[in-house]
Amino acid sequence: MLMLTGRDKIENKEEGFNVGADDYLTKPFHMKELSVRVNALLRRSRAVSEKTYSWGDVKLDSTSFKVTKGGGEVKLLPKEFGLLEFLMANPNRVFTPDAILDRLWASESDATSNAVITCISRIRTKLDDKGTKNSIIKTVHGVGYRFDPS
Repeated sequence: MLMLTGRDKIENKEEGFNVGADDYLTKPFHMKELSVRVNALLRRSRAVSEKTYSWGDVKLDSTSFKVTKGGGEVKLLPKEFGLLEFLMANPNRVFTPDAILDRLWASESDATSNAVITCISRIRTKLDDKGTKNSIIKTVHGVGYRFDPS
């Protein structure tokens, strides 16, 4: 995600990157610079989109949009897949429900943080081992969620 803004203080940039921006460009800017930055992000997104992630016996293949657990395919809804992929692509980073909402539900302005909580719950139900406290998505109480591959 490329953030275009008139806010140029370091605190604003820090906040932008903390909520998930991949790049930050302040106004005024030259159109050629915008074009170069967009092309760089597109190159990175192609590399990211060809990745596979794993955690124990759970594997996520972003090119085929498949998730497997113990070799068997697990059916995830598109938002569930997107959220799991986002967290697995950013291991050990904590994201607030609002940051996740901004990143994955940006076009659905009526969605709330409850949508994130529900989605995480469904992912855990489908992928976590029953009877254990070892979850694929960790809760950082009072802050948010993270994927911890260790």
